[in-house]
Amino acid sequence: METLTYQQLITNIIKNYADKHPQNSPIETQIICDTQNHHYLLLYIGQHLEPS
Repeated sequence: METLTYQQLITNIIKNYADKHPQNSPIETQIICDTQNHHYLLLYIGQHLEPS
């Protein structure tokens, strides 16, 4: 069994969460991982338009 570091574990969790976002959505998903300072961010960028 592979041993994961804290940074790898958190990054994998964020990537798995981001992968659940629909690919055909107008909302862009971005992952930012600063493993040296332990900062992790998942962004959804765009505008969700309500049907008229």
